[in-house]
Amino acid sequence: MLCRNRNAANVNWSGARNTDAEFHRTRLTGCNLSGTNLRNVRFYRCKLDVSLFHEPQLTGCQFQECDLWEADFKSTSLKRVISRDYDLRNTRYPSTSFFEIDSQGSRLASMRADTNEVQGTLVDPFQVADIVSMLGLVVERLPTESLNEYNTDISYYLREKARLLNRIVMLSDNNGDPTYRRATYSLCINCKSTPLPKAFS
Repeated sequence: MLCRNRNAANVNWSGARNTDAEFHRTRLTGCNLSGTNLRNVRFYRCKLDVSLFHEPQLTGCQFQECDLWEADFKSTSLKRVISRDYDLRNTRYPSTSFFEIDSQGSRLASMRADTNEVQGTLVDPFQVADIVSMLGLVVERLPTESLNEYNTDISYYLREKARLLNRIVMLSDNNGDPTYRRATYSLCINCKSTPLPKAFS
């Protein structure tokens, strides 16, 4: 089944079973997918914000560039689910089980999940800030007597970081993949004392 460019907001599909289906650019805001059994279902650029996923089973599903803002995954079984470049902010996962989950490139800020359950989830280095917020940690600079002293101590690290970022940009150019370019640029602009890689200068 292929569903493309449809408006299915607030639809009630609770208890449905679906295999090998695809949803492209479909609006599913506020939909009810509670108790569903979805296997190898792909969502591409869909809006699934404030949707209900209560006690469903999702196996081998893919969410790519989707908006799941404030979706509720209560007691959901997630197995081999891939979520790339999609918005998971304020999503809730009470009593949810995770198995072989890939969330690289997704926005995880304010995602509410049991940290014991999400162990083993695949993420990328640029999601560290979101993960820190999930754990409730607060990041502060080390206290020093002089700000200049602090900058001097890490100047070597920043130079090495610039070289590494420049290498990532070169690799992304060769592979034609702009994903790392965007993430690298966001890191570079936050390091004022670090020269931008050549691709951004």
